[in-house]
Amino acid sequence: MESIPCEIETFQHEWQVGERLLLENRSREKTEVQKLREYRYWKGVEEGKAKERMESGKNQYSPVDICPPPSESGKSRDLAAEQTGINSGRTAERGEKALKIAETLEAEGKQEEAELILEAINEDNYSGAKTLAEDILAGAIPAEIVKQVLAEKKQGDKKPITKKVKEKKREKDIQQQKHDIETGALPTLTGNFSVLSIDPPWPYGREYDPEGSIRAKANSEGMR
Repeated sequence: MESIPCEIETFQHEWQVGERLLLENRSREKTEVQKLREYRYWKGVEEGKAKERMESGKNQYSPVDICPPPSESGKSRDLAAEQTGINSGRTAERGEKALKIAETLEAEGKQEEAELILEAINEDNYSGAKTLAEDILAGAIPAEIVKQVLAEKKQGDKKPITKKVKEKKREKDIQQQKHDIETGALPTLTGNFSVLSIDPPWPYGREYDPEGSIRAKANSEGMR
């Protein structure tokens, strides 16, 4: 070919270049992690657009006007979430917080912890992934549980990661309690007490009435 057809376009702002690149890749299938990474760029684009609209409004505004120009409708994060296919800006921010923690852990060499968080994000549970990421960052999730859950996930386990982590953490806590009881590590209270408060565990669910069930059991056993 002696010549190649092309379009030459000049951009005034950096965010316009980013917008063009994002639009060119809009139709591709993406994981939830990829959506969140695009959300970051879309948020910059929408913030650039909002700034330009505000500047345009200032130029048209006269000091003698009674009312200032109308404010921008919507927020940049909501518009960015809409562009990315995420429910809302608030949901996207939760996911991005989990993503940032995963990137921080990865930079620290904690590959398995970072990978588990990314897997949780890809399950389309941004809120759960954020809580999981914060717990891992705070050291509330032991490394052995992270390894177990990640290994089971790679083996094809379909159970949600956040649920598996809770179950394994609960199992570990019960084992620790049994060990403490057997070894006498738990403190023993002696003496007379006027009040004994007991908080028995019960399952939670939308159609489950814990108080009603407790009352029914107490009445059936003659307890007060």
